[in-house]
Amino acid sequence: MLSTDQLPEGLQKVGCTPTFDEKTLPAGLQKEHVLPAGRWGLLHLFGGGVWFVDEATGTETRVAAPESLVIEPERRHHLRTDGPLSLRVEFYERKG
Repeated sequence: MLSTDQLPEGLQKVGCTPTFDEKTLPAGLQKEHVLPAGRWGLLHLFGGGVWFVDEATGTETRVAAPESLVIEPERRHHLRTDGPLSLRVEFYERKG
């Protein structure tokens, strides 16, 4: 589910973005993109908030610090900012 910070069991962390603020958030995260099959994202908000926009449904979910949001593989989405923020995305995959 999008509104949880619980990843499925059996995933291992395989990478992480730097911590971004509203000035350094890459344009690529602010336009439509997708995680490949088998790769999960975990969006962590450390300050402020951001909107997670699901491209398939048009649903906009507000994520505010200190919340986290699970991003499922192959879910087309983008982030929309509306003020100060601090966030990072971790990436997970099933290993073995």
